Amino acid sequence: MYQFLLIAHGDEITGKIIDSGSIRGLSGGYVNYIRYQFKDDAGNLHTGQSSGYSGEPGATILLEYVPFFPIIHRISGEGQTKGYKWRWFIFGVGLLFSIAGIHWLLHTRARVRLGARLSHEGIMVKGIVHRITDNGRTITYLYTTNLGIFGGKTLPLPKTLVQEYREKDQVEVLYDPAFNKRSVLKIEL
Repeated sequence: MYQFLLIAHGDEITGKIIDSGSIRGLSGGYVNYIRYQFKDDAGNLHTGQSSGYSGEPGATILLEYVPFFPIIHRISGEGQTKGYKWRWFIFGVGLLFSIAGIHWLLHTRARVRLGARLSHEGIMVKGIVHRITDNGRTITYLYTTNLGIFGGKTLPLPKTLVQEYREKDQVEVLYDPAFNKRSVLKIEL
């Protein structure tokens, strides 16, 4: 939140280094730090500390702060590269999940439409359960038409519904007479 405020509303101001030194870091090495002071537009004195910087007490330093909330401040440019380094990775992962979600949504929608259409126009035949897959949530099945043997797979179903079936059990299949490979199980409707 403070990064957004500094980027969107931050003003640059000069301050003075009042102390500097080094402290032992978590990884066992030493980390430099500085303490600085500055006066905001109202003349109020503010103090801050930042690690990873060094300087002599009394030296001038460029700072950023939010004028309407001056308690939010930092050394100018500090922390801006962290978000930038990960920006494209986060964008890529987000894009990947968005594409996967859209694909799933379109596939599910097409499957539901197919089921609705086949419930009126489809031909019902007996098929067999070929395999229970995807952690017991989908059924792959085989069925025979006048053009040969075809197979299909359900969308993920509730486990309680799938548990009623075993391999080689009979199931009712609705298939498209115009394109025999398109089918749904009656239990999906």
